[in-house]
Amino acid sequence: MVFIIYDLLGTLVLQDCQITQSFAPRRGALDTLRAQRRLGWMSALFADDERKLVEEVLLKSGLAGAFAEIHSGEEIDEEGLKNLSALSKKNYWVIFVGDMTRDLRAAKKYGISFVKVLPFTSREEEFDFSEVHELIDAIISEKFGEYKEKHKLEKVYEAPEFIDFAGEHVRIRVYLDRFEAQFY
Repeated sequence: MVFIIYDLLGTLVLQDCQITQSFAPRRGALDTLRAQRRLGWMSALFADDERKLVEEVLLKSGLAGAFAEIHSGEEIDEEGLKNLSALSKKNYWVIFVGDMTRDLRAAKKYGISFVKVLPFTSREEEFDFSEVHELIDAIISEKFGEYKEKHKLEKVYEAPEFIDFAGEHVRIRVYLDRFEAQFY
């Protein structure tokens, strides 16, 4: 079973700070969630924000009903990290997708795979969320070799416990039991 955990604001949903309460899904986010559902993957939302705001954002962005589980601000641990302990203990391949360094720290703390997307800076950004799905699907379906070729990834570093690959706008560190990726 594959379980994908998403951060909300800045990761899946863009917030236009100029227009209060204006939310839009990031390019490719809806298609990514639909594709993952078709594959039978489960998804959860972990948001730092209050539950009321999370529900409002989901409604306004069109993402309401897209997640099997929703965890909000009340479930942040004492270090200010998302508490992923319950999910990390399940017999799933768990992947956390976020936009902040503290999201990476939470994933490392609980020993799960992590994909860091570009923090949202403008509606004109080029990043498409479907790239995240393509990478995760390639790793889970054991077609990472094809992904490496398609995106011209080069091995840039190797250590006993991991190998780093880098391409034009992505860096991927592959461990035996998990991976970390960063789109930039």
